[in-house]
Amino acid sequence: MSIFLINSYITFPDLPPEQITNEKAMPFNGTDQYLSAEHDSSLNLTTQLTVSMWVNISGGTNYRGLFTKGSINPYGYGSYSASIINNSNNRIRFYLGSSTSSAINLETTTGLSNNTWHHLAFVYNGSQGFAKVYIDGSQVSTTLPTIPSSIYSNTEDFHIGAYYSDSLLFNGEIDEVAIFNTALSANKIQQIYDATAVVDGVPQTANLFTGGLDSSLVYWNRMGDS
Repeated sequence: MSIFLINSYITFPDLPPEQITNEKAMPFNGTDQYLSAEHDSSLNLTTQLTVSMWVNISGGTNYRGLFTKGSINPYGYGSYSASIINNSNNRIRFYLGSSTSSAINLETTTGLSNNTWHHLAFVYNGSQGFAKVYIDGSQVSTTLPTIPSSIYSNTEDFHIGAYYSDSLLFNGEIDEVAIFNTALSANKIQQIYDATAVVDGVPQTANLFTGGLDSSLVYWNRMGDS
């Protein structure tokens, strides 16, 4: 198993992330590759969160991890995670580990096409009792379970390209993974999507510190850009 440790953008003060040339995405082979960001209290989000990312699926079978805030070896569902259900037309599953009831799974009713870049956003707001999934800037239909007011708190690492097990790994490319400590509005999700263009096969995202997003952005991984 290849595990690559990464750090959030705040550890590189000599080169602000908005000045980093955005020309690469990170490939994952679906068998032995994922990224791990060491636990930080800013990622231990239990009442509100948004995860934004770009994905390009190459294929695979069963569940293929997008991200998880929790242990993957030994396996564990953790606080929040998401995966592609490859054997169900690439539908998306958004998991919330509830601290007050059984775990919650939201599954989209539509799937993603292979070999095409898509923007995904996962939004949770416990106080208002909703969780949503957005594809390419638009909210999509999901199952509608009862949403918990809070989710598990844990000190596990945040993994990109993995689900709850090191055998459920992403196959394809991932770019521009960002975590916000609030539930972004539909307008903000659309703003992120509209500010990104696929140039030379790579999603190039505008500066996420602008447009009122800066105060809630707690993690931003440029995925291969340096």
